[in-house]
Amino acid sequence: MTIGEKLNERMQLPGMDVPALSEASFVEEDGIRNFLENRCFYERIDPFEQDLLCSALSCDPSYFTDDRVRENDLVISTMHRKDSVGSRQVKAALQVFLTCFEFVAAAAAE
Repeated sequence: MTIGEKLNERMQLPGMDVPALSEASFVEEDGIRNFLENRCFYERIDPFEQDLLCSALSCDPSYFTDDRVRENDLVISTMHRKDSVGSRQVKAALQVFLTCFEFVAAAAAE
């Protein structure tokens, strides 16, 4: 699966199109389209833009390059055929919360 295909799949989970992702991530629509059409390698995208895209899509930046991360993604791993877009959005929000909670718990333990 190409990076563009993974991005398209990830966008479909919360029901986002290119304009919605652009608005949520502050990344230009042309840049997102280049990414979707595999005209730009993921590794060549500015890390800040990667973070913006991944934040808007509620996923880790390594989601697009590491199959293990993708398989363990909460939204992907708990997806069922009857999941609604709203259900997937809630799962994505929970995933973000858990990531933040892990960070805070680790910082508090130090």
